[in-house]
Amino acid sequence: MSTQPKAPLKGMRYSPLLASHAQFADLLLSYGGYERIDPVLMATGHITMMQIEENEKNPYKGNIQGMVLDGDPGTGKSFFAEAIAKAMDGRLLKHLGNPDADHTELVRGINPTEVAKAMAGGGSFNEQDIYIMGKLLEAFLSSNEQFTVLLFDEGEKNRFSVQTALLTILQDGEIPLPGKLMDENLDAVVSNGEFSQIVRARRDNLLILLAKNKERDLYDATMRRFRVVYAGYP
Repeated sequence: MSTQPKAPLKGMRYSPLLASHAQFADLLLSYGGYERIDPVLMATGHITMMQIEENEKNPYKGNIQGMVLDGDPGTGKSFFAEAIAKAMDGRLLKHLGNPDADHTELVRGINPTEVAKAMAGGGSFNEQDIYIMGKLLEAFLSSNEQFTVLLFDEGEKNRFSVQTALLTILQDGEIPLPGKLMDENLDAVVSNGEFSQIVRARRDNLLILLAKNKERDLYDATMRRFRVVYAGYP
């Protein structure tokens, strides 16, 4: 009888705590059809996933788990993120590194199409249409509904301010949203006369991955915050 963990049914969750490293690797490979991937990456991923599952007892406390995937293109970094999301019957979100992007875009970005329309005078101006949800905020919200993997691809291209903001938010495990009421189910706080709501991430439902090419470095604080895996060609 096979000891390989079965793929989760829709709406059910696979348990990394009940699997060995080999079983975990077999499950991920069964989703992507990718025959070769760095075994150290698989083993470290399994350890990280086990720690995520242990947060289930108190999902809004403790560390948000993450990994830095360092290696050449083609070593399976993106596949690893996709396979975990599929194995957990979850969702994969991607943020592409951009040296011109500001740290505020982790939470709220600009919709260039709507900006162009507003500048051209086409239609009525609606401030809400100008902004789009940032990937980090989207991941926090998504983690309250399903398992979510957020992949920062080419993360070394992000500015220092982006990496610093990311570390601060992950340490706090929450994002304050100033301004109008977003959701009546969110906690509301008032600080210095300013109203804001708090979006909290479920630690047992969120994995942060930073993929980078080995030629470029992330900042030291970022490297210390995450498990670093140097993915090579098997």
